[in-house]
Amino acid sequence: MAPKKVLITGAGVAGLGAAWQLTRQGYDVTLAERESRAGGRARSEVREGFAIESAGGIISTADRALLSWIGELGLSDDLLPLRPVASATVYRDRSTPIDPRDWRGIAQIRGISKRHALRLIRLPRLDSRYGDRIDPDRPERAAGLDDRSLADFGGLYFGKTAVDRWMAPLVTRESLGEARNASRVLFLLNYRRDPRARLGLLRAAFGEIAERA
Repeated sequence: MAPKKVLITGAGVAGLGAAWQLTRQGYDVTLAERESRAGGRARSEVREGFAIESAGGIISTADRALLSWIGELGLSDDLLPLRPVASATVYRDRSTPIDPRDWRGIAQIRGISKRHALRLIRLPRLDSRYGDRIDPDRPERAAGLDDRSLADFGGLYFGKTAVDRWMAPLVTRESLGEARNASRVLFLLNYRRDPRARLGLLRAAFGEIAERA
C-alpha cells in the first residue's frame, strides 16, 4: 500500500513532534510553516553566549515524552540533566520557598486575597472528583472536561486573584496560553502530575530541539 499522506500546519514543537512520530511510522508527511525558521513560540536565539527564549524553558521530570524525544534527537549531552528550579515568593528582598502543589503553599503567593486563599482548600476535593479522567499519560480521557476555560473554572471555584496570581502563570509557563482561552484540562493535567516530579531548566536553548528536529 502507498504510504498515507499527512499535512501538518505549523512547525512548532507540537508540529515537529507529530511529524517526527508519523514519519517514523511510515507516513508521508508535509510540514508547513509560515516563518523562515522552525520552533514557533519555542524558538530561541543565542546572543553573546546567552540564550534568549521566546517561551519559558522550564520543564519537568514528568515530561517523559519530551525527555525521550531529546534523547532520540541526540541532544541529551547538550540539554540534560535538567538544572534544578525552586519555587518561591519574593517580597521586600525576602525569598520564601513554597510548594506550588499544596494549597497552603499556594496561599502564600502575594496578591491572592485571604478569602480566595481559603477557597483553595477545595482543590484536593475537586481533584479526586475527576478521578481517572485526569491522566497525564492519557490526556484524551479528559475530553469531556474540555468545555470550560481556565478563567471560568478558576474564577468559579477559587476566585479571580487565585487565577491571576497562580493558575494563569502556571498555564502560561506550560503553553503560553491565556486563562480565558486555555482549557481547564491543561491546568488539571499539570496539577495531577507525579508529586515526585521536579522542575528544571534545559542546559542550553530550548530552541535547539526545534532546530535539530
